[in-house]
Amino acid sequence: MAASRQLTLLVFMATCTGSDIATAADQRHRSSPTQGTDMIFVVDVSHSMFTSMCAVRRVCLQLFSLASSSNNPGGFVLVPFHGDAVGPVQVFDHSGYGLPTAIDYLGAYGNSDTPQPCLEALLAASERGGNRAPIYVFTDAPPTNPGLLSSVLVSVLLKRQMVIFIVPTPEGNAIAAEMAVYQTIADVTSGQLITTTETMPDIDAAWLFGAIRR
Repeated sequence: MAASRQLTLLVFMATCTGSDIATAADQRHRSSPTQGTDMIFVVDVSHSMFTSMCAVRRVCLQLFSLASSSNNPGGFVLVPFHGDAVGPVQVFDHSGYGLPTAIDYLGAYGNSDTPQPCLEALLAASERGGNRAPIYVFTDAPPTNPGLLSSVLVSVLLKRQMVIFIVPTPEGNAIAAEMAVYQTIADVTSGQLITTTETMPDIDAAWLFGAIRR
């Protein structure tokens, strides 16, 4: 009950104080004060994502194409993570120059699978991204440190960022208890937690559903 009250208070405080806040990194990677909304990618590149990685890369490229073809594109942030490693945190300006290459280099590495430092990566991405940026998180693993939930919520709510989790698993479903932290973040930010199989058509359908909801 005490944890629930603390979470409610955090949400209330962040919502009430959620005026436009920009970090120094935000200012550096914007070319003008009228820059559009950023788009952020947080990608699990651990070994268990091997089957899904081709589809994940394709979805990221499709989202980039969708954003960059708008009348007023923003910047882009890409944060891979696996094992004990988060990053590098890569920030791209509104042209997206270099982002497709960085996405193409994403792979599945190492032998470490569950859990993963997803919340650490999400927090780093949120801090570098701009206000109202949608954050797309691709992972099949529960978080290493669920205790970071409060810090993540403060960051994404202050910037009014929406978080969409796409969780590919062999059976197309995830264990609810393991993903409860992700569901909380998705609910509080008006985002989604979408479970899908590891096949490309299903992952394509998942991101499209999330994009339509925006």
